[in-house]
Amino acid sequence: MALARYALTERLGRDGGQIVTDHGFSLGLQNTIPRGRSHALGFGLIGTLGLSDPSFAQRSQIGGYAGYQLQLTRSLGVDFLTRPVVYFYTKSDRTDFNQIFSIALRYRFSDWADANASFSYGINRSDRTVFDYDVVTSGATVGLSLRF
Repeated sequence: MALARYALTERLGRDGGQIVTDHGFSLGLQNTIPRGRSHALGFGLIGTLGLSDPSFAQRSQIGGYAGYQLQLTRSLGVDFLTRPVVYFYTKSDRTDFNQIFSIALRYRFSDWADANASFSYGINRSDRTVFDYDVVTSGATVGLSLRF
C-alpha cells in the first residue's frame, strides 16, 4: 500500500515561545502480512521532505520499519517495532543515523475507544559526535477513533 502524509510539529520552550516549526511531507510504501488470526508482520519504507523555521533545523529523512503485532486477547494487543532512519540536515551539512526499538500495549474498550502504553529506546549516531545520544521514552494515551 502507498501512503502520503503531512505532519506539522511545533516545539515550544519553557516560556511557551516557539523554538522551531517543522512541516513534513512524506511518501511511503507499507505491507502487512497476516501470520494467523492473532498476529501479523508489517514493514515499510518512507521518505520525508522537511521544511523548518528556523531553517538551520531543516532536515529530510529516509527510513524503514519492521514490526510485529500480537493480539493476546480480544481487547489486549502488543506491538514490537524497530525503525532505522537516516536524517539529512540540509542547512548544516550533517547526517544522522537513528534507530528506535519500541513496544506498545493497547487495550480496546470498544470499537471507538482505547488506551495505549508505550516504551521505546532510541540510538542516534551522527557524523558530528556532539549529536550522538541514547534515549528512553515512555508514555500512555487514551484515544477515540473515527472510522468511515
